[in-house]
Amino acid sequence: MAVAATSSASSIKFDYMNLLVTQMKNQNPLEPMNNDQMTAQLAQLSSLEQLEGINNKLGQLETMNSNFSKVLNDSQLNYARSLVGKQVSYVDKVTGNIKMEVVDQIEVTSTGFNLRAGKDLITLDQITAVGSESAVRIPNDLKYANSLVNRTVYWVDTSTDPATVKTGKVNDVTQNNDKIYVRVDNTVVPLDSVAAIME
Repeated sequence: MAVAATSSASSIKFDYMNLLVTQMKNQNPLEPMNNDQMTAQLAQLSSLEQLEGINNKLGQLETMNSNFSKVLNDSQLNYARSLVGKQVSYVDKVTGNIKMEVVDQIEVTSTGFNLRAGKDLITLDQITAVGSESAVRIPNDLKYANSLVNRTVYWVDTSTDPATVKTGKVNDVTQNNDKIYVRVDNTVVPLDSVAAIME
């Protein structure tokens, strides 16, 4: 036994209209068709057609939402890949303090991915700042300090509790008792507090 294909509301309505025209042509003039019943059936068919249209739109929205989620996930993963080898500042979820490490790798899990920064596994939402170059260097390297002049850097302000990461432009370099400082905007900052160079 063959199974009939499911018809759409518009094709059902078309078939109904053909049947209705045929019935009207062949009706008994002494016993005409009931107009109220005909109107009610047409209204039901129109409602069915509208519901089918709404259902189709919901299906399209679901597909668009699924596609958007995939694009968003791919975009976040690409951004995470771009962080590998860069120094990032991030909030330690346990202590609430700002930490800085170089991102070594991405670890993909069944629920998403994490970044390996030093010994920590972090997520993108923990990151507060990103440097284009690692600031790993000899703390009292005068040549390195001079290379920062007129560049924007991230630096750690340890005078606040917890320590905060700030940003600013390096204006000049000073040295005091073998300790090197950079002037970031109007603040004198020890060179070893500079965390990263801004992109």
